[in-house]
Amino acid sequence: MPNTTIMACPNTTYYNVDSVNMSSEALLWAQIRYYNYHILIPIIFALGMVGNLLNLVVFGYRVHVIHLEQLEKSATAGLISLAISDFFFCFVGFPAAFYPESVVFIIPKDMGDVIGFYYNAFQPGLRNLFLFTSTWLVIAISAERYIAVCFPIRSRWIIKMKKTILSHVLIFLVGILLSIPDFIKYQFHSDCGECPCLYRRLSSYITSFRTFGRTHHILWAILGTYLPLFILAFTSVKLVQSLIRSRSLSMTDPNRYSCGRITRSVVCIVCSFLLLVCPSMVMQSLIPLFDSHKYNNSSQIGIAVILLNVLQAIKFASNFVLYCAVNKQFRNNLRRAIQRQSASRVIMSSEGTKRTFDVEMV
Repeated sequence: MPNTTIMACPNTTYYNVDSVNMSSEALLWAQIRYYNYHILIPIIFALGMVGNLLNLVVFGYRVHVIHLEQLEKSATAGLISLAISDFFFCFVGFPAAFYPESVVFIIPKDMGDVIGFYYNAFQPGLRNLFLFTSTWLVIAISAERYIAVCFPIRSRWIIKMKKTILSHVLIFLVGILLSIPDFIKYQFHSDCGECPCLYRRLSSYITSFRTFGRTHHILWAILGTYLPLFILAFTSVKLVQSLIRSRSLSMTDPNRYSCGRITRSVVCIVCSFLLLVCPSMVMQSLIPLFDSHKYNNSSQIGIAVILLNVLQAIKFASNFVLYCAVNKQFRNNLRRAIQRQSASRVIMSSEGTKRTFDVEMV
């Protein structure tokens, strides 16, 4: 744990002083951690925010311009919700590279330091929230495709746009409820005297209830890790089998069998989620089970956690690349959306020029 010192009226803003004497293993961990958390992951998150915004542009174009059938419209709504959740996961995680961690008190120089102090406290809870919502949105999308593939006739009555939107709202509400303990585990105090204001972060009363903490961890592990892992593994196997079966039957129009481009995209989303996100989630759920005397940040487990977090960040930022790679229509819609936006700007510019000319003539 880092050593912490308090000074009277100091000029230093943050107080979170790391030990100078570090072993070779701890130094390696610190280097890996710095280059990944302060350089690589922020770049990934920045690209992820841009990519998810482009996903929203393309899927919004599909919904408002292209006539879609009911099943395809519901699937597109799911992809829109997923893009929103992934965007906010990247958005919340991006500033972490520019603020110190585990800061328990500060003497702020400006409002930016105060914002960073509170961000540092609430950032883990927000990331867990959007991690949960993205996980269950992937489940909702894959479940709808499973129903459409395995029960093509019944799916017309089961899958409705209103039900899809309701399920997405329910996912966000459950995620907020599960994240409440992360938002109330700290108390904040500010002391302003002769010296500049001192902001302190203390543990709240809820952290004194070990049973509550363990129950919350177990509940989160079940609903946020292992149950989603089982459901995604099941649906991915079924969807892959359906794609193989559609090819073996030499179908001339696989979209009529509900095994078209959307199903391929969903299969890629689920498989990449299982490979890139689930290992990190499983590791985080198992860390409290390790012997606290043997486990520390500089151990091999700590390095593994860093690398798994990088893979997790890649997944939340890479859906745009995945869609472009496996879905030709996505690329076409992206080009059309950009052309449509460029054309609208040209029209607005020409109309503005015409109005200016008319005014000058008058």
